[in-house]
Amino acid sequence: MSTSRTHPKGMYILGGAAALHNFAFWGVVTLFPFFMTRTFDLAEGDATQAYGAFFGVAFTFPLIGGLLAASFGRYSRAVLIGGLAVAIGCLALSSDNTIILIAGLGLVALGYGMFWPPILALQGKLYDNREQLRDQGFTLFYALSSVGIFATQLVSESLLGSVGWNGFYLLLSGIAVLTMIAVLLGSRSFGELDLVAKEASGVDSGERSPRLISSERKRVLAIITLAGFTVPFWVGCSQMGSLVLFFSRNFVHRNLFSIEVPATVFVSVFALSIIVLGPIMAGFWRYFERKNRPLGAPRQMAISMALLALSFLVISGAALELLLDGSKEHVSSNYLFAFYFLQACAVIIMGPIGLAFVTKWAPKGWTGRLTGLWFAATGLGGFVGGFANQALADILSPVYLYGFFFLVLSSVAIGLFAINRIVFEMLSQ
Repeated sequence: MSTSRTHPKGMYILGGAAALHNFAFWGVVTLFPFFMTRTFDLAEGDATQAYGAFFGVAFTFPLIGGLLAASFGRYSRAVLIGGLAVAIGCLALSSDNTIILIAGLGLVALGYGMFWPPILALQGKLYDNREQLRDQGFTLFYALSSVGIFATQLVSESLLGSVGWNGFYLLLSGIAVLTMIAVLLGSRSFGELDLVAKEASGVDSGERSPRLISSERKRVLAIITLAGFTVPFWVGCSQMGSLVLFFSRNFVHRNLFSIEVPATVFVSVFALSIIVLGPIMAGFWRYFERKNRPLGAPRQMAISMALLALSFLVISGAALELLLDGSKEHVSSNYLFAFYFLQACAVIIMGPIGLAFVTKWAPKGWTGRLTGLWFAATGLGGFVGGFANQALADILSPVYLYGFFFLVLSSVAIGLFAINRIVFEMLSQ
């Protein structure tokens, strides 16, 4: 493939498949806290912890998926296995049997883990000869894949009211099957780029790949370091689907023309903002590349972390308003719109930039496993977030709880700015 200044067709194929996958997976995630409270009669605090556990497990499985991808020979085959697992898992969730329900959740989590490392590794290979477009390409891919998240968050509760829990999960299973069909139809366009066995298994021409040289070890260390910095970021992001979701349901005006809007519809503002911001951010990164003034991943991530911190300052203001006016039971939905928009601004930077960084700097044979490690950091953040907010809620009032998140994330942002030069030196050697 020759060097080109246009985005490859394969990016749009992968983005479309990822959008379908996201619809199915995030359909499960979006209603997960409510599913726990309604199906298993869990209290909100326990449902939040269960959400964090599921989120953590699902985002840790890519570490396994990145290692297993090699055994399938082609990236597309590994992606198909992930789609199949989600389809079967959602089908199991339509059952009324507790054991089958738990197995279904496990399959959905496993499917997520099997799907993302190979599809992102293939996305990275598409840009090996388009380095000047890599950040933009991953940003556009991220925005395109978020169409599925937006759609499922927008319609999930309405669908649930129409078809019930069983029908809802049957629908999600069908969407997961469509993911597989999209991958099958598009896989022919990738050619040799789809081959995965030699790279991901560390095997080249039948021989074990050489040990990492010093510069490669430093690149791996740089990726691991930045992955560690993302953990508190995803701790904060996980709150939108648990702590803030319950806050919006209980304390926010959600009436539009005398109709009560489901809390999950407000969450869809997040995904919609990502879709809108994707092309804007892609153009922003392209501008800096043309000026030959790239910001560097640590600085970009620091900006993202600062925006996430601001989102908690906003929601802290909402809680403070309730505290200062004891007669007020609900606050304006504008707080939610601002919160989700700032979270989207943060994620549209952190998500694609981090993945672009990994696929660019991972040594040959390490792309799949380091992509899995990056997702594992996300999973750890979600897992910690599910338990930390409940533990902190027992100690802090909502105002101080959200303020605590603001202070922690602001401190991490400062830390990322501080290590920018150190990471640059590790990569330049």
